[in-house]
Amino acid sequence: MQQQVQQPVDKITEIYKELQFIQNESQGQYNKEKLMNQKILLFFGFTHQEVDAFYAHFSETKVIEENEYLKMVRLQKQSKTSYIINTPYSLGNITNRQLCLKQYISRIILFKVLLQFKDCQYHIIVNFDNLQGETQQAQLNQIVDFGLFNFGKLTFKVEKVTLINKGINDQQTSFCLCKDIKKGVQDLRQVFKQQTLRYIFQQNVFYKPSIEKKREDFGPMSFFLVEIMDEFAVQLTKILQNYQDKLLLLQQIPILQDEQDLNKGIISLLKNLNDVLTQSSQYSLEITFQLFKGINEVNESHKKLINGCLSKLNTKLMETFLAEKEISIENLYLPQELVNTQQLEFINKMLKKYVENYFKQKNVSEIKNLSYNIKCWNSYSSLMVESIIQNFKQITKSIQPGPKEERDFGVFLFGKSRVGKSTLINILKNPESLTIEKRISELCYVMKNQFQTEFKIEHGCMSETQNITSMQIGDVWYYDCPGFDDNISQQIRIAHRISLYNYLRKTKKVIGFFLIDSSNRDAQIIKDTIDPIYLLLKDKNQLLQDNQKWASLVLVKSKENTRRDYIENWDEAYHKLLEGKYTFYREMYQNDNLCIEFPKPKKNLSQEQILQQNTHIQQKVLKRINEKKQNEDFQLNFDLQIDSKLFYLYEIVLSMLQKKIEQIVGLLENQINIYIQDCEDTLENKKQLIQSLKIFIGNEINQQNVKEVLKKILEWCKINELFKINSIFLQNTIDDVLQCLMIDDYCQMRKISPIKVDSSKLRKNADKIINIIQNIENIELGLKATFIIGSIAAAVTSLGAALLAEGAGLAATEIIIAQIAQRVAIRAAITGVGGASASTITYIAFIFKQNMLKQRYQSYLYEQDQRINT
Repeated sequence: MQQQVQQPVDKITEIYKELQFIQNESQGQYNKEKLMNQKILLFFGFTHQEVDAFYAHFSETKVIEENEYLKMVRLQKQSKTSYIINTPYSLGNITNRQLCLKQYISRIILFKVLLQFKDCQYHIIVNFDNLQGETQQAQLNQIVDFGLFNFGKLTFKVEKVTLINKGINDQQTSFCLCKDIKKGVQDLRQVFKQQTLRYIFQQNVFYKPSIEKKREDFGPMSFFLVEIMDEFAVQLTKILQNYQDKLLLLQQIPILQDEQDLNKGIISLLKNLNDVLTQSSQYSLEITFQLFKGINEVNESHKKLINGCLSKLNTKLMETFLAEKEISIENLYLPQELVNTQQLEFINKMLKKYVENYFKQKNVSEIKNLSYNIKCWNSYSSLMVESIIQNFKQITKSIQPGPKEERDFGVFLFGKSRVGKSTLINILKNPESLTIEKRISELCYVMKNQFQTEFKIEHGCMSETQNITSMQIGDVWYYDCPGFDDNISQQIRIAHRISLYNYLRKTKKVIGFFLIDSSNRDAQIIKDTIDPIYLLLKDKNQLLQDNQKWASLVLVKSKENTRRDYIENWDEAYHKLLEGKYTFYREMYQNDNLCIEFPKPKKNLSQEQILQQNTHIQQKVLKRINEKKQNEDFQLNFDLQIDSKLFYLYEIVLSMLQKKIEQIVGLLENQINIYIQDCEDTLENKKQLIQSLKIFIGNEINQQNVKEVLKKILEWCKINELFKINSIFLQNTIDDVLQCLMIDDYCQMRKISPIKVDSSKLRKNADKIINIIQNIENIELGLKATFIIGSIAAAVTSLGAALLAEGAGLAATEIIIAQIAQRVAIRAAITGVGGASASTITYIAFIFKQNMLKQRYQSYLYEQDQRINT
C-alpha cells in the first residue's frame, strides 16, 4: 500500500502534540525541601536502579521525589546530610525521537530543581557508557560540544567531573575523576560501587552552578527544538505556497467576468489580505501567529460569499479549467483556517521560551513572496488580469504546430460540429467498421465493437473532435478538423483556425471536402463551414473560381430528391443569403462531379446493405481525391489573417503581461535574496549561479528580448537544485507568460504597445553578490591552520582569534562566533559527531563564509532600501 503524504497542517499538529507532551510532562513544583549550601551529587544517564546501588549501604535514606524523569534522595550519615539527584534520560540519543522528548522533559524538570537549589554545591557524575563517540576523547568532547551541563540560565563547569562506566562485575564499577576534559580520561580504576560515593566525597570537588544572564541554553534540548523549529518553518512555507496557488486559481477562473459577485468577493479578499500583510515588513517566524490570525480572519469574512458562488459554477468551461488544473471545485474553497492559530501560538511560545535567540533569527522566507504576490494581485485585481491571461493561454495551449516535415497530399474535411466528418473518415479507412444503430432517439452511424479508431463519432451535443487528427493511407494524409462553430470558447475557435493554417501550409497538395447537412437550410452554417478556409487563402479566387481543382461538397443526411428540390427552389431555400463570395457554393451544389450525397441512416437495412452503401461512398470520395491529385500544377497558397478580435484581445493581454513580467522580476529578486541569505549552499555554487544570471540579464526586458530572456530565466531557475525547489511559483508564472507570448509569432505585422520592464536592479544586485563573495574568498584567514584540534568550542574559539587578527571588530567577531558555535553544535548533536574533526572544521569554515555573506549582503540591501525611502 502506498504511504499517504503527510499534509503540512497534520505535521504541525504532530509538532504541537510533541511540545504539548513536553510541557504537560514537565509541569509541577519541586520545592519539597529548602536547601542552602548542601552538597548534591548530580547523576546523568543512569537508571534509578543503577543509582540505588551506589547508596544501598547507607543506613538513613529518604526518597524526596521520584518519577520516570527524576529521582531525588536524601542521604544521612554520621550527622552529615547530602543529596542525590538522578536523571535517567539526560544523556539520551538525539536521533531517537522518543528518547529526545524524554530527555527534554528531564532537562526542564531538572532546571526547575536546580533553580530551586541554586545555592547548593554540586558534583556531576556521568555514565560514560551513554556518551556517544568512537574514542574516549570524542565522548568527552560531547559534554562540551552538546552543552550537556547547560540548563537554561544555569550551567556547570566542564571540569572535575566523575566518569563511571561498567565494571568487571555487578559489584564493581570503573571510576575516574576527570579534572580536565581536554586531557582525556586518566587514572581510571575499578572500585566497589559502595565505595564510589566515599571517594567522591573525599575529593571534595563541589561547586555552584554559574548563572548566565544573557541567554538560556538547554544543551541538546535546544538542538532538538531548533530542528523542530526548522521543520515547523518548512510546513508553514508549504501552507503559504499552497495558499498562493489557491489565490491564483481563484483569479484564473475563466468565467470570472460573468460572475460579478464572485469577482467582487475575490477583489475584496485580496485587498484585505494586502492590508494584513502590509502591517509588518518582517518575515520572521516570530510574526507568524499574527500573520495567520489575520489571514484566517480575512478568509472567514469572505468564505461564505466566495465558496457559495463557487458551488454554483457548473459550466463546460469550468469543467475544462478544473480538469486542466487537476483539481476539484472544493480545492478552490477558502478554508476555515490555514493553520490552527491556537497550535501555532503554543508552538511559537514554546520555541521562544526555550530557544529564544534561534527563534528570533529564524525567517519564513515565503512570507516575502506571499506579500509581494498579493501586493501585485491587489493592484490589478479589478482588471481580472489572471482570468484574462488564463483564457488567452487556451489559445496558445490549443494551437497545434502541424507536421514537422512538408507532406505531399492532404485531404481536409471541413464542416460544423457533429455533421459527420469523423464518420466519413472512418468509412474511408474501412467501410466494414461502421453500422447503423439507434442512439439518443435517432438512427446514427456507429463503430462496430470489434473495431478501434482514433476518430471518435459523436452522438451528443458536444463534438468529440477537439483537435485536428490525422491518419495516412498510402501517400495521402487525411485530416479530421474540429467544427469551427463548437460552442466551447472564442479562444478555442481562434486556436483551431491557427492550427488549421499550420497544417495547410505544410501540405503541398490540399484537397478539401465541405460537409453540409442537406436537411439544414441555415445559410449561416454554410458560411461558417466555408469561412475558415476562405480567410486563410492568400488568393480568394482559388476558392471562388478554381474550387473544382481541389474542393468537393458532401451533402450528409441526404434524402432522395432533396438535392433536386433545393436546386429548383434555391432562392426560396436560402433567400439570396448565399450571394457574393458564396455564389460558388451553388455552382458546386449543382455540379454532380463536385457534389457527393451521403444518405441519411435508414432503419431495417441489413449489414450487407450498410456495407454496400459505405463502400459506394468510399469509392466516390476516393475517385474525387484521385482526380484532384492529378492537378499537379495547382497549389493553394495560404496567409494567416489575424482576426480583429484576436488582435484586440492580444493588445489587452500584452498590457497585462507587462504587469506579470514586472511581477516576475520582483519575484526573481526576492528568490535571489532568499537564496543568498538563507540557503545553505556553497559560496562557489552561489557565485556560479549569479554569474550565469549576469550573462543574459540586462537593464531592460522589452518586446525584442522578452521571450528569450524569460526562457533563459526559466532554464536558469533549474540549474541549481536548491533554487529550483524554492522557485516553483516563479517558474509557473514565467510559463504562463511564455504561453501567452507564443501568439506573437502570428501577430508580427501588427503594431501593438511594446513591453518594457526595468531589470537593472537585478543586475546591480548580482554585481554586488559576486563582489562580496570574491572579497570573502580573498580573506586569508588560514582557518584550518589556526584551528585547535580538540573540541568544537576550541576550534570555534581559534576562528575568533583568527578573525581578530584579520582586523575584524570585537563586536562583529562575537556575533559571528556565537552564530557559528550554535550552528556547528546543532550539526554535531544531530549527526552525533563531536570534536573538531576534519569534516567539522570544514563545516565551521562553511558556516563562517555563509554568515559573512549574509551579514554583508543584508547591509547592502538595507542601504539600498534607505536610499529609496529617502
